[in-house]
Amino acid sequence: MERKLGFGILLLFVFLGSVQAAPQLQSYNVSPSTLKPGMGGTLSVQVYNPSSTEYISGAEIQASADQLQFPRGVSLGDIGALGTTLASLPFKVREDAVPGNYVVTLTLAYISNVGGTTSGYKKFSIPVTISPTLLLQVENVEVSKSSIAPGDSFVINATLVNKGGRLNNMILSYPSNSNFSFDGQNQILLGDLESNGEKRIVVPLIAGERIKAGYYSVALTLKYDDAVSTGKTEELLVGPISAVSESSRVTIYAETQSMAPGSTSSLKLRVKNTGDDTLFDVHVILPEEAAFFVPLDFSEKIIPSIESGEEATVEFQVGVSTNAEVKAYSVPLTIRYQGKTLGSQVVTKNVGLRVAGTPELAVIASTSPAPMTVGAQQYKLSVQVSNVGNTAVRAVAVYVSSETLEFLGSQKEYVGTLNLDDYSTSQFPVVVKPGTTPGTYEVSVELTYKDAYNNPYRETHKASIEVVSSDVAALARGPTSTNPFLIVGGIVLLAAVLYFGYNRFLKKKKPELK
Repeated sequence: MERKLGFGILLLFVFLGSVQAAPQLQSYNVSPSTLKPGMGGTLSVQVYNPSSTEYISGAEIQASADQLQFPRGVSLGDIGALGTTLASLPFKVREDAVPGNYVVTLTLAYISNVGGTTSGYKKFSIPVTISPTLLLQVENVEVSKSSIAPGDSFVINATLVNKGGRLNNMILSYPSNSNFSFDGQNQILLGDLESNGEKRIVVPLIAGERIKAGYYSVALTLKYDDAVSTGKTEELLVGPISAVSESSRVTIYAETQSMAPGSTSSLKLRVKNTGDDTLFDVHVILPEEAAFFVPLDFSEKIIPSIESGEEATVEFQVGVSTNAEVKAYSVPLTIRYQGKTLGSQVVTKNVGLRVAGTPELAVIASTSPAPMTVGAQQYKLSVQVSNVGNTAVRAVAVYVSSETLEFLGSQKEYVGTLNLDDYSTSQFPVVVKPGTTPGTYEVSVELTYKDAYNNPYRETHKASIEVVSSDVAALARGPTSTNPFLIVGGIVLLAAVLYFGYNRFLKKKKPELK
């Protein structure tokens, strides 16, 4: 009896060893951990063969998922008994991926040596989350003070522009290691912000006691819930903030006329003594070559003295280079002065100078074929928009209208950016409205665009088109074909002229017989 029992147990082990054990997904990792539309990544997996007798060969793994693109499968090769192998599958999140929770399906195909040679496959599921792209920009930053000293209170006004997905329950705070803290509160509740929306924020701040002279960006922490109610944290940098030390409380303000490339301008600088000490022999020095600004009279101005809390004004005549771009420049100024208790001091202050171009667009309209006639014939109305100003313009859109023409498609076209001396041509299919009499008519072209400082413009241009009668159009376009009899007659006439002319030439050359 004991011998039969032992033999049965042996048969059981042989049977279990002959059963094909399916491979297992031992671990996986998705990198990066936060996926956003348009982002690339890698899915790393570890596959384990749990069988002590089975040998797996020719293993290959493929992945698929909604919103993710896996370009190819990956060969795992052979996996011995109780063996493991690693594989990395590159992928890309679709540009138009919708944020949410998804599942990556892994299909593992392989060949087993159990029971001869048999093939098998196994599927695994891996969860992934696609987060909305945070395209949050901080624009139109305004600081209540031009320069900040340690312990000063000031206010930042800015606009949050959301170019990504919707943001819910936004809370603004500051990092624990920040040089700045909120004045009177620990956090600011901002609410929700729609996609492509804007929100004006007001941030009251206090400068830390340990800040030194220089320029700072205020670090702010934004917490929010994305479209799938997942909590997110992002850091925003707002600035620059100009800080001064306690011993050099001198601020400077720039007042300029409108500056344009190639122009001259008066630069007025107001120097204020914000300390408790009277300042003497104050020298304000403008670099002789400061970016694209060149002093035309003197590069150094002197102020005899400035009392505490008072200010004085100096004026420079500057020229703006023709190569200057339309934007805001930071120009360093050197201020050298004497103080009763401070002694001799030299500080560098930066002032912002703004170069503003003059946007100007020109419009020309034409038709093809030309001229136009009344009837069912279709024409193309071409509208050429040229940038003839001294600054690039962007977000250019063209809208055309006419009481004479009937448009067969859209009357609006988006052009985009027009650089200096650049142009773009938009075409619109049209027909002349029935009942139109011959004459010259106007086409209204409305242009919308923005300059380098994001200022919007809207202007209307008038262009002329001509409508003529069918007879006049035929004469203007000339004959459409050539009579073949005229061509043959011309050839015959030319041959006759050449023949008689040639014979006459030979008679003149032939010698006379005596």
